[in-house]
Amino acid sequence: MSIKQIELRVIQHMTEEEDRVLRSLLNALPEDLREKVKPVAVSSKGHYGDTIIFYKVVLEKEDAEKAAEFIIRSFDKCSVFEIKNTFYNRFSDNSFHLRLDKFKLLENKFIISNSDDVVKIVIKESKKGSIKEIFERAGISIEEQ
Repeated sequence: MSIKQIELRVIQHMTEEEDRVLRSLLNALPEDLREKVKPVAVSSKGHYGDTIIFYKVVLEKEDAEKAAEFIIRSFDKCSVFEIKNTFYNRFSDNSFHLRLDKFKLLENKFIISNSDDVVKIVIKESKKGSIKEIFERAGISIEEQ
């Protein structure tokens, strides 16, 4: 396995509907994995005392690799361009970081976003270069740094 783990996180604000936020999170996964996972929820209070719920899904080994491949193959052309230009900046240790627009995910559109309303994805490699290999298998070439 080239991918050790993938973690997906999303925040539900008090004004958002839980089912839409969870659907956004689960839409980032292949359909067969959506049925297998149960997001973990942690409730907290925001700066102004409003309730915020943090949802997280963690997949490992084969499921993690399958999810990573699904996500990478699902990007639109603009997001592919963005990732190609920022690929090496998205790494921290052996983890690759992505932020997808959570509202676009409701429409099954995988769009890179720098806003706060995102599904955060962290892909942990088993060995250096694994994520680049998955991009290349998806037909997305990444230039050497």
